[in-house]
Amino acid sequence: MDLDKWFGVPHPETLAVPKVTPTATILAEEVLRKALEARGGSQAALSIRSFHAKGMYDADCGWLATSPVEIFATRSNKWRFVIDQKSPMGLKLDGYGSGFDGLNSWETQDGAVTRLKGKRLEQNRDDAEFFACYDDPQNYQSVESLGETTFEGRKCYALKLVTKSGRQKTHYYDAANFLLSGTMETVEIGGAPTLLKKSFADYREFGGFKFPMRQCSQTQFSKEVMQYGSIEVNRVEDLALKMPVQPHTVPRR
Repeated sequence: MDLDKWFGVPHPETLAVPKVTPTATILAEEVLRKALEARGGSQAALSIRSFHAKGMYDADCGWLATSPVEIFATRSNKWRFVIDQKSPMGLKLDGYGSGFDGLNSWETQDGAVTRLKGKRLEQNRDDAEFFACYDDPQNYQSVESLGETTFEGRKCYALKLVTKSGRQKTHYYDAANFLLSGTMETVEIGGAPTLLKKSFADYREFGGFKFPMRQCSQTQFSKEVMQYGSIEVNRVEDLALKMPVQPHTVPRR
């Protein structure tokens, strides 16, 4: 099957962590300060208490067509991700979702709700703190400048960040405009450590703050793209971020 034709997503490529040239020309704190200014500044960032993004989701798998996707998130470190899965053959598919409500983390598939534990819980908790794809130094144990590299064909500054749970990530900031170009880290997928690459592009302003409208996630096994068409700020109700309740089956008499 021609994945480019059907899904607009290229075949997964071999992943490798970009080689970094150590340099002391700029400190990590300076990169993050300039990155915040490039997004709109501290006052603009603080004014965004929540956001609701809507768009389309593409994946390089034969059973899923381009499907509507929504993301809800708040600064209270809660988020929820929902895909209304569509079949290229017109079959009925159940939706998929994942989230973190400040205490619980979960996945939903085929109407079933699975509570996540261990590393998956830690990953979703950390992702909730990565609010609007923005690195707030307060959410990390440490931030370190590694040097310069090339990411997605652009010269970038590479920063090593360690989350409060001890998760290590490398974030790449465009050296020309200081917008976040992407991230790389090792995560647990299917019980196995897997290199995950994310890229961010098409930044647009909402409520005085810039959001990336295009996000791509890639492993050695798959690639998926989310292209947002709209983002609404400061309108998310807490109810939208609650863990779904598992439907109860009423026994027949």
